Order: sequence, then structure tokens, then C-alpha cells
Amino acid sequence: MFKIEDIEKARKIVRCIDIPNEFGADSCSEYDTTEMEEQISEMVGGDFFITNGISKLVIVVEDLPFVIKIPFNGRWDWDEDSDDGEDFFYEFNEACEYSKDDYCACELEKTRIINDEGFGYFVPEMMYLCTWCGRDVYIQEKVKSMCDCHKNITTTADSLAKAKKVHAPFNQEWIALVFDIYGEEAFNDFMLWARECEPDIISDMHWGNYGLTLDGKPVMFDISGFRD
Repeated sequence: MFKIEDIEKARKIVRCIDIPNEFGADSCSEYDTTEMEEQISEMVGGDFFITNGISKLVIVVEDLPFVIKIPFNGRWDWDEDSDDGEDFFYEFNEACEYSKDDYCACELEKTRIINDEGFGYFVPEMMYLCTWCGRDVYIQEKVKSMCDCHKNITTTADSLAKAKKVHAPFNQEWIALVFDIYGEEAFNDFMLWARECEPDIISDMHWGNYGLTLDGKPVMFDISGFRD
């Protein structure tokens, strides 16, 4: 569980920023965070940075054990009728609805489901933080994505050999580490359940959506999937 003082600090950070009515990226380029960075800097100094995916903005503060996630209030979708090469389009919806526009709410719900099914060790801790400027805000345990840690994973030769025979949307070293820490049966049980009951959880498992906790445990994150 996160410390109360850390949660309260996160709330103060969120309440010092202005979240615009139309909050989100209109292309795959970086969301402009200049004004938000200035507001946060006045409160916490320079020990933070802001990044984003296509469905949420993430604030990373150095001395907090979690990141702050703010969902964009719009939705990416596939443009099946596009004639100009623009495969995706983005629409704003000020009334964010779970599983349509608030991908963080969707991720929190799927995290709850995974925990209820007994597979909680596969996901980092996540919780609702507060509502600000009409947006629900969340916090999630800090992790390292495979993009940053894939060269630093050490596994047993036996587990790596078994992982090379597995067909799953994860790289072999990550699967081998799961075998070493949680066991092969735990991984197989999870994959069987996910494919049958919650396929969205593993539908978007590129290297930016799974990796390790700060203490080296294999986990998945951004498990909301890309579309309903």
C-alpha cells in the first residue's frame, strides 16, 4: 500500500495544475505540457518529468513511489474509410465514460479483476487518486518498461529454454523471468484465463506496456487494451 503522505503530496501536485477542457493528443506527437510543467515546477522543483501515450498523460515525480496518470478525454479509433493514409482519428468527449474514453479507469478495473482472479502479482499496484478539473486522476506503482530493462534481465538457462517454446505477446527473457519467480504453471494459468475471459489485457503488449517493478518483478501495465 502507498503511504498516506505520498498520496497527499500527489493530490497537491494535481491540484496545482490546470487541465484543459479538450485534454489530449490530436496526433501521435507529444502533448504540449509546457504550462503544466511550469505549474508543477513551482511546487516540487525540477525533480519530475511528464510523458504521455496516446490515451493518457503521466507525471513522474522522483521521490514518489508511483506515477500520476491523467486520462485524455477523447478516444483514438480506427478510420476504416480513410483515403489519405491517416489510419487513426481522435475525438474529444468531455463526458468521459468508462471503457470508452477513460483508459485509466479501464486499466484500474482490469487490475481489480486480475487481483480477484488470484493473478495480482502480474500487475503493479494502482488506485484512484482524486477528481480535478472534471477529470479522474490515478496513481500506479513505478515500473520499468522492457524498452528500458530488457538488457538487464537474468534468468536460468532452463527457464529461457522453456520460454523459447511459448507463443505469447511477451519477449522470451520476460517469460523466463516469470517462470523463475512465479512458476511455469502460474504463467500458463494466467494466459489461459486472459485469452478466454479478458483478451484486452494482452491485446496491446508491446515493449512499452510490460516490464519490471523497481525491485525486479515481471509485471504488465497499460492493460486497458487499445479499443473497446
